Amino acid sequence: MFNDRLIAAAQPILNGDDSMVAAAALEAVLLDDYPDDDRFEDLLETLAAYRPGEGVPYLSYAELLQATRDALVLLV
Repeated sequence: MFNDRLIAAAQPILNGDDSMVAAAALEAVLLDDYPDDDRFEDLLETLAAYRPGEGVPYLSYAELLQATRDALVLLV
């Protein structure tokens, strides 16, 4: 089921993994399983601007974590 893949891809981020690898894995699932799904537009935009430790104009891990949590709420 698609939701299972999304939850599995989000889990590392929810557990504190701030790597670009974890972000890329989550983005890949969203693009593969939820193309053109407006529910995840904010999360995809956050992932596109995510660069840990780079500062403005990029987004931080805290912002990615919040966007991930917000997106998972939409699954219910």
